[in-house]
Amino acid sequence: MKMYHFSKGGYNCEYHVMEESKRMALESLRDYLEDQDRRYSDGVRTSSYGKDMYKFFKNNPKRIFEFERGQVVETEVS
Repeated sequence: MKMYHFSKGGYNCEYHVMEESKRMALESLRDYLEDQDRRYSDGVRTSSYGKDMYKFFKNNPKRIFEFERGQVVETEVS
């Protein structure tokens, strides 16, 4: 199992998924975003937000970062 980090770069949402493969991680992200779209269609987050994010990552696999067991990822909260 690996950790997959989805990041468009810059100021944006990022997602982390533990999964067996990049394909499965992308599917898990898609399911999560679809669920969020159903829950939060409130004017701030449109119902196409999740679809747009999923399409971005599907079309830009270099923005999906893969981490092995034991690998440390350092981040900064700003």
